[in-house]
Amino acid sequence: MATNQTRRPRRHDHLGPSTDRLWLTLSEELDGDSPSRCPRFFPVSPARFDRRRLLETAIAGVIGVELAGAGPSAATTSVAEASRARLPTTVLAEAAALREPGSLPNPSAPPGTDQVPQIDNFVVVMMENHSFDNILGMLGRGDCFSKGPDGLPEIELSDGHGNLVHAFHMPSECQTNGVGNNWNLAHHSYDEGTNRGFVEASTGEALGYFLGEDLPFTWGMARTFPIADHWFCSVPGQTNPNRRYLLAGTSLGQVADTNPLDLPPNGTIFDALNRYGITWKEYYSDVPSSGVWLRLLTEPAIQANIEKIERFYDDAAAGRLPQFTFIDPSYSHSSEENPQDIQFGDQFLGGVVNAVMHGPQWSKTMLIWTYDEWGGWYDHVPPPRAIPPDSVAPELSPNMASGAFDRYGFRVPGGVVSPYARRDHVSHTVYDHTSILKTLERKWNLPAFTRRDANAHDLFDMVDLEGPPAYARPPRLPASANPARSARCLVTGPGRIPPPSAIEHGAVPHTPSIAPGALPAGEVGVPYEVTLTSAPRGTSARWSVLSDDLPAGLVLGPTTGIISGIPTASGTSGVTIGVSSDRGPVGAQSYTVVVT
Repeated sequence: MATNQTRRPRRHDHLGPSTDRLWLTLSEELDGDSPSRCPRFFPVSPARFDRRRLLETAIAGVIGVELAGAGPSAATTSVAEASRARLPTTVLAEAAALREPGSLPNPSAPPGTDQVPQIDNFVVVMMENHSFDNILGMLGRGDCFSKGPDGLPEIELSDGHGNLVHAFHMPSECQTNGVGNNWNLAHHSYDEGTNRGFVEASTGEALGYFLGEDLPFTWGMARTFPIADHWFCSVPGQTNPNRRYLLAGTSLGQVADTNPLDLPPNGTIFDALNRYGITWKEYYSDVPSSGVWLRLLTEPAIQANIEKIERFYDDAAAGRLPQFTFIDPSYSHSSEENPQDIQFGDQFLGGVVNAVMHGPQWSKTMLIWTYDEWGGWYDHVPPPRAIPPDSVAPELSPNMASGAFDRYGFRVPGGVVSPYARRDHVSHTVYDHTSILKTLERKWNLPAFTRRDANAHDLFDMVDLEGPPAYARPPRLPASANPARSARCLVTGPGRIPPPSAIEHGAVPHTPSIAPGALPAGEVGVPYEVTLTSAPRGTSARWSVLSDDLPAGLVLGPTTGIISGIPTASGTSGVTIGVSSDRGPVGAQSYTVVVT
């Protein structure tokens, strides 16, 4: 990151001395050479849809079958040496020569050649929708929450209604729909690098966090094996585009959970493995992630390698896992996406990891675990710049924040489980999901798919391939959460989120309020116009969509506050609109707009 940063006025200056502390610490982070310490201070309910059902319907429409029927039918540089010689991604992006798509990690060897004989099997399990701070911020390892004398996080954020919300332990293991993960919300949360817009764009739930008592296996695994504290999701968008990056190094413009029929021009990791005779399987619970590239599921060579999750446990126990294994949790039950009970995710992750650790292939296995995106939960580390994968621009509506694929999304938890895992290790290397691609590319000398994965860091710095394996005998990890014994919140509810003790009422004076409190319904093809007003009124009011979007055909005037246009499709849309003026605080108002 750049150095010699100077403090500039911000719209949060009304918060007083804490902002000076923010910028002092931010400049120390930018100028410092060790990201391992925790920074001392970094200071709606949008309409949702069932993505699993949407994807399931799309898959059925494309392949015409039920999901259950999609199943079986020369000299080199050492990995350890390459892993030590790392440059920040921002430096790589400015370098004169970047690796290009199609280039090989080792140009001296044929593609498909094994470069890492110590590892025979790779297993990847990707959970859903949580930030590093939300899951591991209180773990005490890596770049975690800054804590005060009472041991609690020091972060506090404005809620857009005149109050401050302090970080809090979630009242139960259940979540609500109070957090979101769309492009607009991400850009407002980022807030020019201060990361202070999370609550304004959603609700106070964004500042909730979990502890080891909630996720005993996940925390035990993260205490024992290496974790990465600068693993960012690939794009500041939703699940599908991030999983597209995992499989192909690009989303081809996608930023939301839609299901276009395009395919990446250079193929996916599954295509590459097939081309070079490398065995693989995707084991899914309810929907296979390969469906984010929907037309993949029409290809027999892909269909033949997709199995139900029950087969994974049988194969792991029998030593039949392929060279690459990709695991999908249940996206409606155990992926940890809100509003699920996260105990089911902890139980699922524990089951997968234990099956690998105690299977006959453990001695030559590297398991990689992470989350697809941040889910709207707060994280204190601003995402750094990223290398655009290709020339395809994001698909943005008129109300969406401008931007490109030149910055990562927020941090997500991630790490490695392997007999070769480094003891007591936290990796501070910048990763994104294409780092998994880069790891597989380095292993088998595969051609890069895009500029992003070509220049990504691989994950081999979390293992020691030169000495004897530290975990040749699998360690004993804590038992997973048992929802059957402790799923109280599924009966009693998630509790009050945020709890009253986390809210400091009236602490942000002069926060504008927005009227009207509700928007009228619209009709397809009929002109629509509503004027929003704010009080107190500033001299330079700026209006913006903080989260989600208005119905198709409607546009918010950034200086007038007028919503106008002609709706083009019926349906119900959730949107959060914000207003600020004269560098003052942001006022926020959530709406539901019905178009018939």
